Amino acid sequence: MLEFECPTRGGEKVPMKYSPERREAILAKLEAPYNRTVSELATEEGISAATLYNWRKQARRTGRLLPNASTSTEGWSSRHKFNAVLETAALTEEELAEYCRRRGLYPEQIRRWRASCEQANERADLAAERQSESTKAERKRIRELERELRRKEAALAETAYYKPTKAAPKVKPELAEPIKAMIEESPSFGYRTVAYLLGMNKNTVQRIFQLKGWQVKKRAIGFRPRIQALPSVASAPNERWSTDLCRIWAGRDGWATLALVINCHTRELLGWHLSRSGKATTAGSALEHALIARFGTLGRVAEPFLLRSDNGLVFTSRSYTALVRSYGLRQEFITPHCPQQNGIVERVIRTLKEQCAHRHRFETLQHASRVIGDWIRFYNHRRPHKALNMKTPAEAFALAA
Repeated sequence: MLEFECPTRGGEKVPMKYSPERREAILAKLEAPYNRTVSELATEEGISAATLYNWRKQARRTGRLLPNASTSTEGWSSRHKFNAVLETAALTEEELAEYCRRRGLYPEQIRRWRASCEQANERADLAAERQSESTKAERKRIRELERELRRKEAALAETAYYKPTKAAPKVKPELAEPIKAMIEESPSFGYRTVAYLLGMNKNTVQRIFQLKGWQVKKRAIGFRPRIQALPSVASAPNERWSTDLCRIWAGRDGWATLALVINCHTRELLGWHLSRSGKATTAGSALEHALIARFGTLGRVAEPFLLRSDNGLVFTSRSYTALVRSYGLRQEFITPHCPQQNGIVERVIRTLKEQCAHRHRFETLQHASRVIGDWIRFYNHRRPHKALNMKTPAEAFALAA
């Protein structure tokens, strides 16, 4: 006996029992020729639709053909049609007619379902064949890719095996030690100056500078006004001189003024004077020092030449301009606020500060004068100049003379 629960008025559930015979009779009404629906049987038999659906589900699991109830067999599912085809596959014509009468079917329907199944099998076979061909092509492509990958890996391994490995560059101590000693003494020296002073190849010194990180850092160049620059260069030794002033700290004596006079052709520092005052007498003393150094005496020069300066009060004063005219020189002034037009003397002032003034702590004015004088002699006779093809200013004047 089968037991099921049914709700009562009090909300309690009371089990109800149905015999197997009644269950089979009800399930038979779901089949042909009755083809009753579950809802109709639930109303007629007084059994819940859920119970009937459960019975039909259990019967289907045992292989029983119970399609969804419909007045037309065309509403059968594909699974039920396939089961009907299987059940009638081995039947004769008489047995097939009897089966159709019992199920409420027509032989033509069975034949049509069988043809559909065969066509489906053919399509499945064709799809399987196409899938097989596609799989074969894909496998072939994968094998070719794997073969190409192995070939490239072998070539890469061979290249890596025979590729020469470059050792880290080494610097000979006998070359690096004198260079290091010189730049420690004069940090602002570039590789050209060091190579000239040590008598070494400049390319070798440059390479050592790069490997050791000893390059001189360049100062950033700021904005330059766009004006017509007048070059301060000259084609002969006594064609143009240039002069300017700068400030030097002299320790206990405070700030001092340094006046310089340079030959624009040979870059020689011909005259200089350091004093506590920044008056015209300081610039005049430097000019007279330059005239004595070049011509050996004071007096009017044989051939007048130019003396370039800025527009400062010292160089435009009456006493200084009169002094310049008395020696037969002609003054020329740069454009206001354009110090680059007097670049030669401006650059030598920077070099003097970097290599001399900023590397010493002067105690007095005399101390500063002695150190600056030694550096100017070094500049004129030992320090090479790039613009002079790595010659010293003294050598350049000797060749020009």
